[in-house]
Amino acid sequence: MADSIQYESLIKIVYIDNKINHHLKNIEEEKNRVKLLVEQHKCKSTTLSSKNVDLGRCNHSLEEKGPELKKIDEQYNRNKKSLAASTSSSAINYIEKQLSEISQKKKKLESEILELMEKTEKSSLEIKDVEQHILSLESAIKEISDEVEVKVKDQVQQISQYESEQSLLLEGLTRELRTLYNIVITKYRFKNPLARVVNNHCNQCFIQIAFEDIINLDRGKVIVTCHRCGRILLPSSFS
Repeated sequence: MADSIQYESLIKIVYIDNKINHHLKNIEEEKNRVKLLVEQHKCKSTTLSSKNVDLGRCNHSLEEKGPELKKIDEQYNRNKKSLAASTSSSAINYIEKQLSEISQKKKKLESEILELMEKTEKSSLEIKDVEQHILSLESAIKEISDEVEVKVKDQVQQISQYESEQSLLLEGLTRELRTLYNIVITKYRFKNPLARVVNNHCNQCFIQIAFEDIINLDRGKVIVTCHRCGRILLPSSFS
């Protein structure tokens, strides 16, 4: 009988392996929850650093333009006094021209200062918003990390139980079958190391199985593997 080759044990081993894979995927998904938040935190921290640099530049520009505006005001006031004291038309025209140029320069500088002040205010608000977001992320990372730690620990315990059960089943296999299974599993772990024969074909790689191999398989005389993909073939009684 085909049962003598311990196919049922093999199927149970693969079933347990799939359970282990399921738990490993759960662990990965749980860790990715934290990883995603950490990446967001890193991104926001980079944004915060960039905005602080921009704010620093704005403040520096304001610090430079303040004395510059004061200097222009002083120059304007001096020219106004000179204009009041002038009597010749040529001197008056010259000073009025200077006053016009100074006035335009002052207007331009005041506009630049106003723009910088608005930008500074906007940057300050954006920085506060990013800082608040970062604090929220840090709180979420802590909360979810604790939650994930508990869940991962539970998943690891279940994997350990499955591995113990699987180890006992493997020890119960014949040396030949265990050796073959260990070879196949290195290539096909979590990818169906066993294959069924459906309509005389391997149901994994779809190659046609030789009639002689099918006969030997169903008689349970020898272990048969697919000559293309190398998977261990199951007899028709397990299909």
